[in-house]
Amino acid sequence: PDISGAMVRDKVAAACATGCDRLVSADCGCLLNIGHAARHMEAPLPVEHMASFLWRRTGGDQARAQGAKQGGRRDAAQEASQEAAQEAAQYAAQYAAQGDAR
Repeated sequence: PDISGAMVRDKVAAACATGCDRLVSADCGCLLNIGHAARHMEAPLPVEHMASFLWRRTGGDQARAQGAKQGGRRDAAQEASQEAAQEAAQYAAQYAAQGDAR
């Protein structure tokens, strides 16, 4: 517990040091662990799952409703979600490549 506690405190501190307004991840276990530690440390670090981030970022229900109004056209929310997912995948690949170069 001492080692994992130190690790999560380091993660919270590192994320806060970036100035980010939230931490986004697809790993629910990490989100729970880091989110709990951030609250315990009273750190300003909200956490959010990647799916809800993408849904919110692409307009979610509003974009879906607009796509339905346009009738016959591809669902706007689906199209925006796919674009955001592609952008996230490209970012992840670039980040992974930087890690390999270290």
